[in-house]
Amino acid sequence: RDSTGISVGVAASPNGNASLKGSVVVNIAGSGSTGGREGTIAEITGGAQISTTGAITVAAAERNNLLSFAGAAAATFKSGPGIGAAVAVNKADGEVTAAIDNATISKALAVTVRAVEGANDVNDTTSRTQIVGVSVAGAASKDVAISGAATVNSLNTRTTARVGDATAIGSTTTRVGDVLVRADDRSVIGSGAMGVSGSGQVAVSGAVAVDLLDKTTTAKLGGTTYSSTNVVVDARSSAAAYGGLVALGLSSNGNLAMAAAVAEQDNTTLAEIANGATVDTNGNVGVNAEDKADVIRFTGSGILASVQMQSSSTKARIGEAANVTARAGGSALAVRTGNLTGGTQPSDSSTTGDTSATSGELSTMDKNVGQSIASDSAAANEQDSDTATNDGIETVDATAILGAQTATTQNVSGVAVTANTDQRMINIGLGGSVSSSVAVAGAATVSIIEGHTVAEIGRNANINQGSGSTGATQDVVVQAHTNGLTVDTAVGFTGGTVGVGAAVDVAMIDKTTQAKIGYGATVSAARNIEVKADNEDTLVGVVASMAVGTTSAGVSGAVGVAVLSNKAEAFVESAPDAAHAARLTAGATSGNIKVEADNTSRVYHVAGSMGLGKYAGAGIGVSVVSAQT
Repeated sequence: RDSTGISVGVAASPNGNASLKGSVVVNIAGSGSTGGREGTIAEITGGAQISTTGAITVAAAERNNLLSFAGAAAATFKSGPGIGAAVAVNKADGEVTAAIDNATISKALAVTVRAVEGANDVNDTTSRTQIVGVSVAGAASKDVAISGAATVNSLNTRTTARVGDATAIGSTTTRVGDVLVRADDRSVIGSGAMGVSGSGQVAVSGAVAVDLLDKTTTAKLGGTTYSSTNVVVDARSSAAAYGGLVALGLSSNGNLAMAAAVAEQDNTTLAEIANGATVDTNGNVGVNAEDKADVIRFTGSGILASVQMQSSSTKARIGEAANVTARAGGSALAVRTGNLTGGTQPSDSSTTGDTSATSGELSTMDKNVGQSIASDSAAANEQDSDTATNDGIETVDATAILGAQTATTQNVSGVAVTANTDQRMINIGLGGSVSSSVAVAGAATVSIIEGHTVAEIGRNANINQGSGSTGATQDVVVQAHTNGLTVDTAVGFTGGTVGVGAAVDVAMIDKTTQAKIGYGATVSAARNIEVKADNEDTLVGVVASMAVGTTSAGVSGAVGVAVLSNKAEAFVESAPDAAHAARLTAGATSGNIKVEADNTSRVYHVAGSMGLGKYAGAGIGVSVVSAQT
């Protein structure tokens, strides 16, 4: 299903005495209903019995594209006010489900269950759901000019690829080929708002932008599955919010320009083999969850506030009491190691068999399951190799951090459970005011980032306990990776007979990255068992303010606060008693067991202020950094 909505509204005219013009544009799109249920749905259910010498594909896809533009201009050339207002609103709800529930597949060359939000064809790997809103308002008057522009975007999606608990695929005597369960959500939101007022006396302008994203992406394999080659459960989410706001007032006596921006992004990505499920394959098993989230915003005005919030939950898991055996035959799976190359970040010398996945690349498994389960885009942050100080904080080269990097991959035969989160937030606010009398300007930027990335083998799960010949390269890999970049900039400048300027920046980052094996689990590998968690975070904050008083005083202040609370944990869970302890067995001759956690936080933070006046000038700059790693 492909839905496109384009709306344009424009109102403009001059008037001799007073002028009032407004434009409001609203776009609303939804998934509709299928068989009395909401969304785009493709499914096999109802106790179906299926046998074929070919492949079975269950696929559902949808895309919503919305574009709205609202413009208004009001002008009066005599006495009286000129008022212009424009509002643009986009709201899209999407729900896509591809499922096999309560069915038996006794024979098939391959089984594929795919759900895609962001394309009208599951084989399209580049399209995205796109929501764009723009509002522009202008006002001009000899006396009073007032303009206001507002843009609101809202996107709510649910994307699910599922094999239900009551489903049987293949058997011990008749195995199917490749099995792929994949959910993919790709979306982008863009917002722009501009208010401009010009007057011989008083000018007031305002701009507001609100972007809301709420995405849930789930790939689940339940029931029983018997395969001769590879079984892959893959959930991927990619979301971006871009915005720009400008409010400008021009007058000979007094002007007031205000702008406010809010972006909230909430992503939940889950890939799992369900609790109690059975997966038995002569090839390999991959469970992979990936989330990439970007928020980039520029705000310019006399007085402004820009608040950006980003929350991500990414989990890849083999459920509790699940039985998973992968005998490591056939082509290995390429999974992300979490390492980034390019720039000067040191590589992990213990990793072997690595290849590179270019930033922005998205591998597909539609035709060749198992060739790659992870090479999605990497966080676009480049970090230096300075030695960490005792408090775990490193300084970075601010000119290098925006360089593109690539994510490395590692070939794994056996069982791979991987979770990857890439988060990037760039929040820039510029507040400025110039007046022939008193000038006041202020910029406040706030960035709040939360992340929870987990790769796990659940409690009482049985891994590689099935009978039969096993490949010598059979590994069990459980890896969780987080990469983050935050750039916050708040700058305020004023110039007038009296100048007052302020800039405030607050950045709060709280992330947990976990790789774990639950208690009661029994895990075996012919070669190695690896449990690894790593977090890489870079924060750059610049806060500056300057005030100039041409005939009196200039007063300015700048305050920057950065709070980081990041954890990386890799562990085998402690059992309540000896009878419930996990049991790990690596290769008898050269097998290794590695449990490793790495956590790196890099901070570059500057605050500066200057006040200049004919009689007095004062400036204060404060930078506060708190980090727990």
